[in-house]
Amino acid sequence: MTLQEKYNEIWKDPDSFFTFGHFNYEEACMIMDFIPEHDWAGLSVLEIGCGWGELAAMMAMAGANVLAIDYSIEAIMKAREQFNLPGLRYETFEWPDAKGRFDVIVMQGVLEHFDEPWLELRNMIGSKLAHRDSACVITTSPSFLNPRGYVWMTLQLLFDVPMSLTDKHFFFRNQFMQFAEQNRLDLAMRECDYDWGNHEKMLIDFRKRLPKALADVKMKGNTDKLMMWLAKASEHIDPEPRGTGATMGYKLSRKVK
Repeated sequence: MTLQEKYNEIWKDPDSFFTFGHFNYEEACMIMDFIPEHDWAGLSVLEIGCGWGELAAMMAMAGANVLAIDYSIEAIMKAREQFNLPGLRYETFEWPDAKGRFDVIVMQGVLEHFDEPWLELRNMIGSKLAHRDSACVITTSPSFLNPRGYVWMTLQLLFDVPMSLTDKHFFFRNQFMQFAEQNRLDLAMRECDYDWGNHEKMLIDFRKRLPKALADVKMKGNTDKLMMWLAKASEHIDPEPRGTGATMGYKLSRKVK
């Protein structure tokens, strides 16, 4: 099955695939907050990997002109069914085929699925981002600098237990810092989803994913015992310890001369 076929399958019934539903509202709000509320008006925006279109609709309602794309026809059909707003268009193609340049390029949980994410990001900035100081790319990805991440990365790196069949990369903040420095870009960072990285959502996610992930590689383990330990351990973690959010957001913009 190709990745495109996999995503068509996922977007037929996304809530059976994603632990907490197909759309992360907290993450979407973090993306919106990278640009002051009234400054979205009139911006030309390209959203790559729009899914069912909720974030694109939020940006359009803030006054942006949005081209939202996804290579899953299932996702685009649902997006068109749900939202019909001025300045909002949903299309099925890959980002290099988007015409013109854009003030903002947005990716919500997309970059980690590319084969060569840094090359794609560099090409995106070079060929699709408008030539103005305020133009930017806003992208979010899972962060693994938290208890959830330490458990998953241990399983992934020691035993090749996949957290997801679609995630190809696991990013650190310093990789974005290095990319920004190498490409003469300004970088702003934010984080969210603390409870997913440390607390109740982490436990719910593990209960759903962990047995399936172990079964995929024909491994057995006392997941109930681990869950009991993690539940107790999470009681000793601050509700929002800095740097441990399960989702990181990055805004890359050209340096103001």
